[in-house]
Amino acid sequence: MSAYAEELFTPRAAHADEFAAAALDAIQSLPAGSRVLDIGCGSGDLIRRAQRPGVSFVGVDISRPNIETAKASGGAEFHCADFLRFDGGQFNVVFANSVLHLIDGPNTTVAATLSRTIRPHGLLVAAMPIDTAHNRLLAFQRRLWSAMPQRLDRWIGSAVSSILKDTSVVERLVYLRVPPTRLLGTRFSEAMERNGFRLASTHRMHADHPLKLQHAIATWRKVTDSF
Repeated sequence: MSAYAEELFTPRAAHADEFAAAALDAIQSLPAGSRVLDIGCGSGDLIRRAQRPGVSFVGVDISRPNIETAKASGGAEFHCADFLRFDGGQFNVVFANSVLHLIDGPNTTVAATLSRTIRPHGLLVAAMPIDTAHNRLLAFQRRLWSAMPQRLDRWIGSAVSSILKDTSVVERLVYLRVPPTRLLGTRFSEAMERNGFRLASTHRMHADHPLKLQHAIATWRKVTDSF
């Protein structure tokens, strides 16, 4: 995920809104004193939408510009850090919108870190690309793109932006240089189960373009300690 370290990244509105609906539903009945963590919090938009009295929110993101923007807006505790090295204690609910598949390391390491981070009976709400032939093909294409010279990003991005009248294209090219490390499927699910999680629900997100990874929102409950 080092490609993000100096980038200010903003999620597309429709995707962010769909994930926010699931995230807000997960914290609806949290008691006072609960803690919520947003992994890959960006500039803190979801945390600002989710805030409520008596619940503390923490955001962590590997992007320094994202965290600087989030801190400027205030309202929560924000940290610039790699999630696998972040030690912020335990949380009742953890959000992870389109970030778990970008974290370097084996499934077992990611699942074990999540298990240490989430309190017993706590929830993980995560949007991840699902394990399909379509997504595997896109992952292969991204690995090819990541091997291309980085200087092409600005030139191609500027050209496409002028044609599509969409200035976010340049920003998205950085994203395309980070192919998914994992997909939401059997292998990741088995690692989660070995670390004390049970899949409570999953549903596909709306896909508005064939060249985007198809995501699903999965809700996991921490039911036991890892074994």
